[in-house]
Amino acid sequence: MPHADFVHLRVHSAFSLSEGAIHIKELAELCSHGEMPAVAITDTGNLFGALEFSETMIKAGVQPIIGAIIGIRRNDEAAGRHPGGMNAEPDYLVLLVQSEVGYKNLSRLSSKAYLQSEGGETPQIDLADLRQWHEDLICLSGGAEGPVGRLLRAGQTPIDQIDGAGQSDPQNRPPVVLLRNCPRGGHREQEGDEGDHIR
Repeated sequence: MPHADFVHLRVHSAFSLSEGAIHIKELAELCSHGEMPAVAITDTGNLFGALEFSETMIKAGVQPIIGAIIGIRRNDEAAGRHPGGMNAEPDYLVLLVQSEVGYKNLSRLSSKAYLQSEGGETPQIDLADLRQWHEDLICLSGGAEGPVGRLLRAGQTPIDQIDGAGQSDPQNRPPVVLLRNCPRGGHREQEGDEGDHIR
């Protein structure tokens, strides 16, 4: 595969219920046809497709990157609670695996999200969980759905509001996701702008 300046790091497969529809074999075919050297699978809150994804991509000559989108519980006063006592919807972070250790940590975090969330509540973890089990995980800011995007929309300064921001990265350099977007109701200038860009 040729060098690529861009790699899709936020792909929802059919294992993301109501969010993704593409099957793993179709994704492998698209990557091969598009000469993509690597691709990440980041289903919401689960790793159900990880094994099939890894085996299929390797056979297709594509580097598999395993990840997931994990909900992070909001503890700020503005979060409040929904009717019925449920917590507000969480912020979302993209977590990508670097090694077997990272895979085990992501599996642990995904399981904790379901086990420690209340019934009917969106599965989510505490930021403290991420701090504890961050080894060999790359944490992306999550774009508009992440804590940085939410705080910027609210006119707040993220570095002052996110307790311990960056502590999940051993060198305190968490990657930031930049998205090309258009005004509501507008149109994109180019097709294929929907990927996540890391700077």
